[in-house]
Amino acid sequence: MKKFLRFCTALAVVTVANAKVVTQPVAYEHAGVKLEGYLAYDDAKVSAEKPAPGVLVVPEWWGLTDYAKNRVVQLAKLGYVAFATDM
Repeated sequence: MKKFLRFCTALAVVTVANAKVVTQPVAYEHAGVKLEGYLAYDDAKVSAEKPAPGVLVVPEWWGLTDYAKNRVVQLAKLGYVAFATDM
């Protein structure tokens, strides 16, 4: 049993080490205003063949900050495609 648990732990570490969260700014426009959101996903978990649920993160009124961007990355690590809006 101990060997099995060590194997599972090692496998989890390797899987996490190979996972890569991809982040990128996304430019878009609304009512003539140019905006830039922030997209994040784990390329090991998401592809055209393996779609994932999406989460929309709407930051506080002062706009897109590092806090909102970090939340998007955390969601991506959980297997979601996450997008933080610009306001």
